[in-house]
Amino acid sequence: MYKGDFHIHTTCSDGEHSPEEIVMMAKEKGLNIISITDHNNMDALEMVKDFAQNLGIEIIPGVEVSSRYKGEKIHVLGYFKNEDYKNSKFQQCLKAIREHDFERLEKILDKHLTVKRDYMKNRISVLTAIEILRYFGAKAILAHPIKIKKEIRDEVLKFNFDGIEGKYFKNTEEETNEFIKYCESKSIIYTAGSDFHTEKKEDKRHGKIGDVYLDHEEVLKLIDKLNN
Repeated sequence: MYKGDFHIHTTCSDGEHSPEEIVMMAKEKGLNIISITDHNNMDALEMVKDFAQNLGIEIIPGVEVSSRYKGEKIHVLGYFKNEDYKNSKFQQCLKAIREHDFERLEKILDKHLTVKRDYMKNRISVLTAIEILRYFGAKAILAHPIKIKKEIRDEVLKFNFDGIEGKYFKNTEEETNEFIKYCESKSIIYTAGSDFHTEKKEDKRHGKIGDVYLDHEEVLKLIDKLNN
């Protein structure tokens, strides 16, 4: 039976635990499918793929891309159904995003996509984050919509996301139900994420691994959406 948390960070970005520790924590919490979604890089996946397989943990390739909309932080989760994430141009794009190198990003994309900026903070726009992920074969999911200001959120939800993080550790039960109903009404994906960064009790900004999760039927629906 599947049980999965699809928003987890490691020492490869701003998490405090190694990829191996994350896999062991997931095992201890009774999870058997996860996604490591470090900010603007996917280094952890190759480091831990075999280790996870040996422990019976399936990993969906994932990443969290940082972007902005009207100066506000908007994070976009990207999930891959296969090894398209290894595309060298996609990995170069992530490096350019990390370094805020717009000229290099434009050269990599070579006019296939237009790189749009949010000039209030000089970061890539949320539209560009979505387009890059989808161009390279990922599903683009709006991360933690509950953390986005309501007036901005309504505008952002109109963008071409493949889904939203409907289950998030900061949601109330009512908010989770609203997000799930929204996804069902649009026939789009919803995911679940703890946004795990550290085991420290004083960290109130993020959840613990497995605090929220997709159950077996929900995971099957997610996998089906990723494959289509």
